[in-house]
Amino acid sequence: DERSFYGELLAVSGNVENIKTLVSGIEQAKNDEVKDMFAESLELAIGNDGVVDYLSKYMDSSDESLRESAVAAVSNQGSRFAAEVLYKDAVSGTGKDQDYYSLGIGLGEMVPDEEALPYLQDLVIQRAPKADLAVKALLNSGLTGMTLVFDSLASERDEARGQALLEDAIDHVISEDGVEEFLKKASENSNYAPFLRKFAAAGLKEMADEALEEIA
Repeated sequence: DERSFYGELLAVSGNVENIKTLVSGIEQAKNDEVKDMFAESLELAIGNDGVVDYLSKYMDSSDESLRESAVAAVSNQGSRFAAEVLYKDAVSGTGKDQDYYSLGIGLGEMVPDEEALPYLQDLVIQRAPKADLAVKALLNSGLTGMTLVFDSLASERDEARGQALLEDAIDHVISEDGVEEFLKKASENSNYAPFLRKFAAAGLKEMADEALEEIA
């Protein structure tokens, strides 16, 4: 318990040297219990782009625990650099062969900072490979990101491609001021393609269901 507590303190310090200590702990662990403890601590890491740069080197590690922990830690950061690192890994790195999204890590789980939004929007506008992960990341930022998603997909007339870009994205709709009103207007906006109006309606239903659960 003490090791776990101090491991978490190192992770949230934002200090690269402390992060290095956790990585070394994973690499040198004598048994799975100790290794898991260091890995779980590393998953909580926060910091600046120096931390992202350091951890990016381990995102193609053959050690599954270290690799997934590094990806999880980078996913905690919201910077443009973090988004770029996660996207590159998803399309041309080790991540292209991994279902990180099902593990709750990777680009689709990051909450982007304001500076990362234009980069993510560009991926959606370009219909880049795995742009659906960029859609999810944008939605994680709330109303601003949702507005960017709808703006980016407004010209899409291929229903199948539109639906693919929004696959599983409904779980990323954030309940905050302005979102419900935005979705209501979008669901009734005939200028949007059917897939966007359906997504907006589904988002409204999701929010209504959550409200009922809170009351219950």
